[in-house]
Amino acid sequence: MTAGRAMRANRIEDAGSLDYFPSAPWLGRALGEVLERLGLPLGEVVEEPAAGEGHLAHGLRDVWPRIRAFDVYPYPRRSGAVPLVLRDYLADFADDDTLPCWTVSNPPFGDRTGPFIRKAVARSRIGAAMLLQLRLVEGPGRHRLFRECGLYATAVIPRKRSGLRKGVWVPGQSTATAYAWFIFVRPGAVEGWGGFDGEARQIWIDPEAGQRLSRDSDLIYAGVA
Repeated sequence: MTAGRAMRANRIEDAGSLDYFPSAPWLGRALGEVLERLGLPLGEVVEEPAAGEGHLAHGLRDVWPRIRAFDVYPYPRRSGAVPLVLRDYLADFADDDTLPCWTVSNPPFGDRTGPFIRKAVARSRIGAAMLLQLRLVEGPGRHRLFRECGLYATAVIPRKRSGLRKGVWVPGQSTATAYAWFIFVRPGAVEGWGGFDGEARQIWIDPEAGQRLSRDSDLIYAGVA
């Protein structure tokens, strides 16, 4: 499929799949704007625990001064990419004194989504932002997940230029599937926030954000399947 045409991001895969759908780098920059709109602090350090080849991490380093990137699989590294440490996020990490301020990722789907979110929130001093299909709000047991992890807001991503495609990122590609940043904040991490009580803010990222926030340096991550 060529760039600019809508595609359906079907993420139903065989058991054991790495579920690799690289994210457009501009989505990381858009998240920075979202957190600013919400009045949430950034802090100094962000972790990207499912970094793949580094697409999203590339955008995040325009927002945070320090970034730590991990993945369970040694994906090819692009010239100038954020350094990657090979680690299994769900299995290898324990809470310690090197916690990031934020954890930001496009996590695995299916039965790993909930554990991934819980781990990210537990390991973060402020919170976690997860790039997920918007339909996650309708899933069974989501109210409990949102309550336990402190869902603070969702930021709906424009479908234009946001295409998620298995194994490759094609600049300018759009998607027929609705995605959003799900933003979780630890109770007490910001003034007046006591946790999710059945209500969360919902905002929208502007339709031209993909074009406005794209950079020439992003093209090192482009590929055609």
